[in-house]
Amino acid sequence: FLQRLSPLERTHGHLFLFVGLRGSAEELKLPSNNLWVLPGEDLAKCMEEFQADPTAPFGYVGLAFPSAKDPSYSARHPNRCT
Repeated sequence: FLQRLSPLERTHGHLFLFVGLRGSAEELKLPSNNLWVLPGEDLAKCMEEFQADPTAPFGYVGLAFPSAKDPSYSARHPNRCT
């Protein structure tokens, strides 16, 4: 496994936060598509600026709502969503 990883370049880490909400995806009007929020129009430039200065605006934020994508989620977890 390590031999397969060694040729790969290191990249920056990512943080994922999973939040449970009360209410269905429909009630909360959560989209089934992912949302990408950038402080500018050029992702590469936004990331470069953030990496050069950690006090700069965030590089990007991605929001996803898995329960809105899963048609059986509300049956299994009523009045809850992620």
